[in-house]
Order: sequence, then C-alpha cells, then structure tokens
Amino acid sequence: MPEALRILLLGDDPASADVIERELRRSSVEALIHHVDSHDAFVPALRDVAPDVILSDHRPPRFDALAAIQACRDLQPAAPVIVLTGMPDQGTRAAWLAAGASDIIPRDDWPRLGPAVRAALEQHQTAALVQSERRYRTLVEQNADPIVLSDRTGTILYASETIQRLLGYTAEEWVGRPGLDFVHPDDRALARRVLTGGLSWPGEATRAELRCRHKNGTWRSIELVTVNLLDDPTVSAVVSDCREIARYRLPEAARPEATTVPPDVLSPRQRQVLRLLAEGQSTRKIAEQLSLSVKTVETHRAQIMKRLNIRHLAGLVRYAVYLGLTQAP
Repeated sequence: MPEALRILLLGDDPASADVIERELRRSSVEALIHHVDSHDAFVPALRDVAPDVILSDHRPPRFDALAAIQACRDLQPAAPVIVLTGMPDQGTRAAWLAAGASDIIPRDDWPRLGPAVRAALEQHQTAALVQSERRYRTLVEQNADPIVLSDRTGTILYASETIQRLLGYTAEEWVGRPGLDFVHPDDRALARRVLTGGLSWPGEATRAELRCRHKNGTWRSIELVTVNLLDDPTVSAVVSDCREIARYRLPEAARPEATTVPPDVLSPRQRQVLRLLAEGQSTRKIAEQLSLSVKTVETHRAQIMKRLNIRHLAGLVRYAVYLGLTQAP
C-alpha cells in the first residue's frame, strides 16, 4: 500500500476531512485528502487528482452517491469508491453496490473507515492482477510460436501448450526443469552466454540458434528470441519465443552474413569489446575492465552491430569465433 494515498472526498462538510484523516491515521493509513464540495468540481478532480480511493458523501438532493459512482466508473474505473451515508434502505444499498461501490460506511461508524479503505484497495489490486494474468495467458496461448518463461538460473517456470507441437513434450514436462536439459550439448555454452547477456540487458531482445531435443530423440534447429522481463512485476521472468528455423529462415542468399565483412572493419578497441561481449561480460563489467564509461561501451556495441550488420548477441558470438577472438562454444 502506498505511504500516502491520494483520496478524493466529495462532500459539503469540511469537518469530514479532518475526521477521515484522523480515522485513517488510527489505522496506520497515511493519506492526502483532496476535498471537493460539488459535482461540478468532482468530475475535473477525478482526472486531475487520479485518486487511489474515492469517498462519496451521500446527502440528497445535493450529493447523489449513485451519480458519483457512475462518474468514477467512467473516469477512474480502477479506483475503489466508498460511500459515506446515514442509514440507507436495502434497495439503495443494493443499487450502490451493483453500480460499483466497494463499501458503504455509516457516518456513526467512522472506525470502520480505515479497515474498509485497506480492504477495498487490496480487493481492487488483486482483481487487477488476476485480470492482467488472464490477459497475458490468453495472449501467450494464442501465439503461434511457443512461449517459455524461466527464472534467472534458466529453470523453466511456464511453457505454453504449443511447445508440444514443436518439440513433442507437454507443457507440464517442461516446468521445473533447467532449460539446458533440452539443448544439444554442443550448444549449451552458447545458450549460457545468451542467458548471461540477456540478464545484463533487461528489456532488450537477444536471439540464438540452438539445437533442441524433440521427445522422439531427434534434434530440431530452433531460434530463440529472448527478453529479460525479470524486473517487470507483471511477468517476473525471462521470456523466450521459440521458432523452428526451417519454417522461418530466409533463403541463404537473402540473409546477410557477418563473415563476408572484412575483419579490419573493426577498430582494435571494438575487437576488444566484441571479445568481451562474446564471453558474456555485461556492459558495466566491460567498462570497468577497459576503463571506459558504460555509455562508451554501449556506443561501441551499437557501432559493432551496425558495421557487421548483426542484430543479436548470438551473431556477435559467432563472428567473434570466426575472428578467433574467443573459442567456439
């Protein structure tokens, strides 16, 4: 829960804000209360304040809680709405709850306010997380290419059902196992380097061509497009899109090959950076080792990829091997 919640209060009693702030403090809820005393001021405040919680006083005919709830659902659908009222009849309470009110607090029961605010926030945050997870899972399952999620050690956390069509294993057979278990022994060093590089560059896609074992014992050439989303709280994983190369590879003549580029196209410093990148060193480690700034290393990396017409780390590794800067994985 945020240290200071933004609370928008709709009501015409200035003393209510003081009472509300006192009751929230008793429940260890720190809040900044923005008070408006008319519906005309309420609607702009919904946009400007972007409240975490909305408290609506119900004092007809001046303040109609149902109208306030409907305005909130249109402009701030994620913010819970709590109605402050006297003793409404059951029909009115039902109408408020059906319209989207999170709770209804009688004015003579202020001690309920703090726990109600906490409960409403937790309920809405949980609902938002569930909706996000459902949306993400739907997108993953509808993707034609298998998607694999792993932790920073390479252990599989999730595999989409389409993995079975590609490699024969069910999704359940992947979960909990190291991803390297499915990689050809001769390609595992490259896979480790790609994983290390991906951990060093969060949010940036890296590609690698690896041989992966089919359940029938054969090996399939797979292109992995991997993005480190460990720092994204909605994912918290390394995401890999798996493509069978036979289906997606361009004709040989249409694919640029870095090995056709003369070795002297790179400066001595760029060759140093290339070697360290191919060995799985992070940008920061390379900067420390070569006494350069991180920005300078990033510039060298971009220039290397541009000069060699290489778009991913795996290609840099292969070219470094070609130049003899590092050993083949």
